Amino acid sequence: MIYLDYFIKLPWILIRLCLHFASSKTKKNNHLWIFGAWDGNNYSDNSKALFLYVLKNQPKIKAFWITKNKKLYQKMTRDNLPVIYYPSIKSMYISIRARIFFITNGKDDIIDFLTTKKSIVVQLWHGSPIKKILKDNKFESYHQKRRTNLNQFLFKTLFPYKNISSNIIVAASEKIKQIFKRAFNTPDHQIHVLGYPRNDQLFNISKKEKTILYLPTKRDYIKNIDYLSTINSERLNSVLENHSSTLLIKYHNHEQGNFDSKYIKLCNTSDIYDELNKASILITDYSSVMFDFVLLGRPIIHYLFDHDNYLKNERELYEKIETIACGPIAKTKLELANELDDVLSGKDEYKEKRESIKKMYNKYDDNQSSKRIIELVTKRITSTS
Repeated sequence: MIYLDYFIKLPWILIRLCLHFASSKTKKNNHLWIFGAWDGNNYSDNSKALFLYVLKNQPKIKAFWITKNKKLYQKMTRDNLPVIYYPSIKSMYISIRARIFFITNGKDDIIDFLTTKKSIVVQLWHGSPIKKILKDNKFESYHQKRRTNLNQFLFKTLFPYKNISSNIIVAASEKIKQIFKRAFNTPDHQIHVLGYPRNDQLFNISKKEKTILYLPTKRDYIKNIDYLSTINSERLNSVLENHSSTLLIKYHNHEQGNFDSKYIKLCNTSDIYDELNKASILITDYSSVMFDFVLLGRPIIHYLFDHDNYLKNERELYEKIETIACGPIAKTKLELANELDDVLSGKDEYKEKRESIKKMYNKYDDNQSSKRIIELVTKRITSTS
């Protein structure tokens, strides 16, 4: 079946191969940098934070954000941000000349077939993982092992640019560096502990609001999950009312929600890191955002409403959640409401645990991650030009 798919798409595959060859013969501009995120669909995460830093602090760099989202392209254009839309002649013309690419998820964040061995691809990733990723993920490893020799040969021949890995991978701590080393199957010297750009903005002074953020992680085994129904109860609404607080639910990038109630609202921001430092409390489950939020020193509650099913049906965890939990664990609506009531009343028994986790998962506790990354990239350009 996969060979039929190759045959059907052969004209486009051959066009990409020709463009990849042309890109490999094109002189690259060290001052032309491309940024993308989440398969080209979102303007968020580490790529966004670093993109804005470069626009503000690196006047000699001509930076562009690339997107496949027409509405996002139109909005960024209205906001006078340097953005290019793919597919377009302009996006390919700029990308074929650019040497530096920054990604948050994978090479589908940019135009992958225009990257070559001349390119410097910087993998910023999207957080320090709790769930196993890439080669550590048994589901992904299973599909890779099932590829026949012929299939592997065709893949390497027709898509040579897929084999061009990131030159630089950014991690937040030595612990995460070792995870990335295995998961990306990458030499030690290509992984650099510099911190995540998105966390720089957490140190911007912002008025802390009586807002609770609920950030559940993506679930593949449940389609169209209604997070409001998993959390909503009379007791929870009573707690929020008594403490004059609002709870915001932010769905994962790949999920959507549509609801509204008096004390529980849907957070529609495309980038939660624009709001994270305003929150007084974080409710999450297995999301890596917990390792970022500990930098703020504020309370965290873990809400594991489907713990057994999650462990059975989703990716394995690097560590038991009980080991790395930065706050109380609730598994029912009532437990969650009671834990939230305690925290809003001033009870906080996890300060030392949060501090310990912060040091384990974040080498740096400052707003200089973007600066460190740009300094490294600049040195890499100089040493390889």
